[in-house]
Amino acid sequence: MSFWIGEKVFLLKSQRKGTVLEVLKDGKVKVKTDEGVIISSAGNIKVIEENTFEFPDWVFEKKETKTVPMDIAHPNTIDLHIEKLEPSMIHSGAIIILQYQLRMCRAFFKENYQRKRSIVYVICGKGEGVLKSEVTAIAKNEFSVRFISEKNDGGMLEIWL
Repeated sequence: MSFWIGEKVFLLKSQRKGTVLEVLKDGKVKVKTDEGVIISSAGNIKVIEENTFEFPDWVFEKKETKTVPMDIAHPNTIDLHIEKLEPSMIHSGAIIILQYQLRMCRAFFKENYQRKRSIVYVICGKGEGVLKSEVTAIAKNEFSVRFISEKNDGGMLEIWL
């Protein structure tokens, strides 16, 4: 088992928490606790997983969402660029932005499916393709679409509901 210096650990036998100071050559680990420095075997140490990131509550909410970004002139099109979708989120983390984009995309599909529109367009941009692959998966798995075609050099998806 390997440890990183500065990693938070739990000493199993003494039930103490501490921080790794040094990994010794004989397989022992030097750990700083509130009571002082302890040298312990690697088998007596468990790494404490730190969850420093917490998702905001809205990520897990199951409430109905209206698709605000729908253009009145083109009600069958949604632009998932965060600048168009929700400008106040531009400086949010990538995971939070992606979750929001997917939530809005699901609401867009649902609304257009209920309105019996046969073709919708999703502008997801070229980028690295993460958003496009997630949108494609949602369309195929959750809405059983008939056909998906890339348009505008891959920056937009044409989806037949």
